[in-house]
Amino acid sequence: MSPIKRGALIGLAFLFLVLTAPVATAQANKDGQRFDDWMMRCSDQANSQARGGCFIVQNVINDADQKPLMHIAIGYLADDQLPAAIFTLPLGFRLPPGALIAVDDKEGIRVPFELCLPGGCRVQFRMNADQVTAFKAGNGGKLTVQDGTGRGLQIPFSLKGFTAALNALSS
Repeated sequence: MSPIKRGALIGLAFLFLVLTAPVATAQANKDGQRFDDWMMRCSDQANSQARGGCFIVQNVINDADQKPLMHIAIGYLADDQLPAAIFTLPLGFRLPPGALIAVDDKEGIRVPFELCLPGGCRVQFRMNADQVTAFKAGNGGKLTVQDGTGRGLQIPFSLKGFTAALNALSS
């Protein structure tokens, strides 16, 4: 390779590092940050759907056997002004009824299951302004699904720290 081409490649590589370093540093500074019951998780993978590569997450664990019951991820997709929510549950629930997601004791929204993979099934929806406000003002939520026998099963989740986490995510 000629010295001119080598110099041009080094210059382009340096420019790439300079332009991408602030993004990687911002992600590294946010990743793992705790907001009470919520945590910031960031990925520098090119296929990350989240704007800025970050989501706020909460893992709900069964107290009895310490097994995961639900994983919640909330983040901004592309140029959306409001976040999207993804609730992932282990396999074994009835899919046709979907999931009912409610905050405190208010009326909830029914969301269909979107996709099942070996790691679990998920419901995903873009939150509207009223839902964001309810999550910020609420103390806790619950996701209700039907088990294999058709019996309703409620899985509670915490909203403690949600407002601070969402504010940090959007900054």
